[in-house]
Amino acid sequence: MTTETPWRGPVAVLAALLIVWGGACGHTSNHYLESGNKLAIEGKYEDAALNYRKALQHDANNGEAYYQLGLTATRLGRRAEAFHALSRATELLPNRTDVKVRAADVILEYYLADRRHPRVLYDKAKALADQLLGNDVESFDGL
Repeated sequence: MTTETPWRGPVAVLAALLIVWGGACGHTSNHYLESGNKLAIEGKYEDAALNYRKALQHDANNGEAYYQLGLTATRLGRRAEAFHALSRATELLPNRTDVKVRAADVILEYYLADRRHPRVLYDKAKALADQLLGNDVESFDGL
């Protein structure tokens, strides 16, 4: 006579879930960044933004993830999110002129579109222009 333990089934299910969950948690920040980039190319911006946020959960100092999130938020019309993400990207990627130029362009566009002309947007755009001019006094983008 065999005695069956009543918890054997639930334990097996729990073990299977832990294996699946453990495998899903093994992704790196770069994995999510690459997934987000592929989704953005396909025009799936909501999904791309989600992947960039997951990348940032794994590495809060991933400047490229902030940059891509900012660009994606711009495409989705999320001005505040784009501003914050692009601002953070310029801090984390101080040597990337392309990031500063794109961030300044987006921030200036938002500044001009808002009738209130928020001072914070003006100050950030000016700071980025000053940085670009600091590297090259004849910088087209800085001017």
